[in-house]
Amino acid sequence: MFFRLYLCLLLLFASCDSKNEARERIESPRIPEPSELKNKRVLQKQTLAQPPPSKTPLPTPRPSYADVIPRIDFPTDILYGELCYEAHNKVFRGSKNAYDIYPLGGEKLAQRWQKVAQQVRCLFVLRDSLYSQQDHPYRTLPFAIMLPPSWITLAASIVEENKALVPVNAPALNDDAQWAQTNTQEALFGSFPPSDTLFDFAIKPLTSADIATHDAIRNARLSLLQLAKLSKALIQKTPREVIEKGAALLAKSDRDYFGETLRREKVVPIFVENPTSKEVIEGKGMVPRGIHPSAELVTKVRNRVYQTRLLDGDIAIERYDISKPKERRRAIEMLKVLIPKNTEGHRVWLWINGPLNSDAKLQGQDPTPWIETIRGEINAEKINMQRLRFVSKPTLILPKKDPFITFKNELDRFNALHLPMSVNLTTRSLGPLINQLEKINQLEKPK
Repeated sequence: MFFRLYLCLLLLFASCDSKNEARERIESPRIPEPSELKNKRVLQKQTLAQPPPSKTPLPTPRPSYADVIPRIDFPTDILYGELCYEAHNKVFRGSKNAYDIYPLGGEKLAQRWQKVAQQVRCLFVLRDSLYSQQDHPYRTLPFAIMLPPSWITLAASIVEENKALVPVNAPALNDDAQWAQTNTQEALFGSFPPSDTLFDFAIKPLTSADIATHDAIRNARLSLLQLAKLSKALIQKTPREVIEKGAALLAKSDRDYFGETLRREKVVPIFVENPTSKEVIEGKGMVPRGIHPSAELVTKVRNRVYQTRLLDGDIAIERYDISKPKERRRAIEMLKVLIPKNTEGHRVWLWINGPLNSDAKLQGQDPTPWIETIRGEINAEKINMQRLRFVSKPTLILPKKDPFITFKNELDRFNALHLPMSVNLTTRSLGPLINQLEKINQLEKPK
């Protein structure tokens, strides 16, 4: 019995040794004879026997210009995928025809926005009032009209006063007789802010319209039909229900226009939360011109609209003169609600500036002298700084002579402050500056 066990162990050890020798023969490259080194095939075999290189790609260094925010122009010859861009609604619509209409509209215009958004890191889009959105109410064929935020405030204030909310009254598209009977702005717009031009086009006959006015009449009526549906949905029992419904409808219009994925990953809608008196006349902000709801109600509408939109993706909010303590406090109180500490979610891009010139729109001093002040004040509050990005305004305008020197100096200054820099340049103009910058960076690399 003992002898058999001893024999089995000897056979087992012999088998292991032979396997180890075979493994060594397979895994260890053969060392060639000196005479064989002249043979290229042997050298190739030796190379192939070495361990394969790692398949993990090396991390791509973040370019120094990654926080430059240029604007988009058409045609877009090239777009930098690592940059965020600022887009302008008029530019995307293209040229108007002889009848003051943008031929590109509806779904095709929306597809243009979507195509560009797919190619960049993020795309800032102005979408905050009836005339400040991608669909023009009568100059483009509408695709997904946005419910203006100020309309939500107005509806909530009417319900708060226990008054009847009257929606937009838009008859069937081709019913000229019914449109003609809607012969006052109040009869057409109900409780909501009227638009003179939209009203004038909508009540004109469509079926007999000439080529000069047909498209404007059609577009106006189609926009009003969408607004009628949205305004009817605001008829609720309580102000809170109005606000909830309005915020949901507004956010949905973003997803309808850009698509849910692009809205979440690329598209950043811009709101004017702190409008000038001129911008209030244009319909921007949370309160329509001529009404005076309580400050508490306006804050409730603002917070809910922004919170709801923030669930779908990043948002941008403008604009705050951070040289003024009052405006810094206004922004901070809002951020405490939108991005409180210890929360996760999408980011808020806060557009900030220094004192602006009274005689020129968005021209004046940049916010850099006060950036550490507002950061210190925010750090003292319960705000998640990881969900906040600043954007510096006014937009940097480069001189015609030696623009690269100014560009490089300003870029270094803004990068040192960890502050994105908005520039009044298209990619076509920015490209040569980036090329020069990369050449300098290559020369400065340690050898």
